[in-house]
Formats: sequence, C-alpha cells, structure tokens
Amino acid sequence: MNWFPLRESDGFSAYFDRMLGRNSVSTKSNSQMVSVAVWMPSVELCETEAAYLIKGEIPGVKKEDLKITLQDGMLTIQHVCRQKNEERDNNFYRNERSCGSFGRSFNVPEGVNESAVETQFNDGRFKVILPKSARA
Repeated sequence: MNWFPLRESDGFSAYFDRMLGRNSVSTKSNSQMVSVAVWMPSVELCETEAAYLIKGEIPGVKKEDLKITLQDGMLTIQHVCRQKNEERDNNFYRNERSCGSFGRSFNVPEGVNESAVETQFNDGRFKVILPKSARA
C-alpha cells in the first residue's frame, strides 16, 4: 500500500471547511485525492440610513453572466458557468478548475422600495442597493 503524507492533511482541510461553513467534494484524479470546493460568493450586508446594501466579489464573472432578481421579497444572485471547450497544444496532466453554478438568496427586509432597487457591477465586484421606502 502506498502512503501519501499529504493525504493525511485532507482530514484537517475537511474539518476546517466544515468549521467555516464551506462545503467540499472529494474526487479521485490520477490516483490522488483532490478536494474541490463547492463555492458561493461571500457577501457583506450593510445598512445605512437610506438603504440596505449587499456587496460581494465574483472574480472572472462578466456582468452579462450574472443574474440578480427580486421577487416576492426574495433577492437572488445567480451565475451559471458554462464549460468552454478549447483546443490547446498543451498536454494537461491535471486540471482542477471546474465550472458550475451558484446561487445566493436573501430575504428582503420590510420597508424596501422594490421599484427603486439598483445594481452595480464593476471588475468582478457587485453591489445591490435596496433603498428604504419613505414610510420605513
């Protein structure tokens, strides 16, 4: 039986992922264990006097590939990554980059003016501005 010392650290990695609330999926590739993270963007939720703000970063995602919807008091941020089939002259021995989708949903607080919601996207950073209504 072959012993791979680095494989012992997989248990620690999975333990810390669970502690931090991250999910991971283990796959076998080239007779070695590879841990692939099930990823979703982290966000900041803020409140000012005039609005609620949701900010986050999604590196490598284009504005047209991001979908932000507000329906029935639920704000949803979604992205679907499509695998690109590119022919290359390189010989790949291992490719750990994967493509997949993610989605985050948030309950919108009462008192938000849903008709005036604004979104901003620049260089992989997004911001959703949920203005408070006058009665709030």
